[in-house]
Amino acid sequence: MEELKIAETKGLKDVGVFEVNEYDAVAAYYAEDAVDYYQKEIDDREDACYPIEDVEEVSKEKQILKYENSEETESVAEVINARWEGKPFVVYSSG
Repeated sequence: MEELKIAETKGLKDVGVFEVNEYDAVAAYYAEDAVDYYQKEIDDREDACYPIEDVEEVSKEKQILKYENSEETESVAEVINARWEGKPFVVYSSG
């Protein structure tokens, strides 16, 4: 008998934002994906990210500066909605 395989489909609502270190947060489906992306694309040092058990998900309601040197803010959810293209990216950097 053939085994039934169900593919898990992820969408925009499943995207989280994870603080991978003291300064940066990455949008991804999982914390592990956020850390992998950061270490491959941004900083490959072994200590560039928190240990995976210390990576925390950020509230999608968190307000961040819309532009550098601006007082205008937007929510993390607004950034995800505008920029998510199916792969991780840095949502904000405070360093």
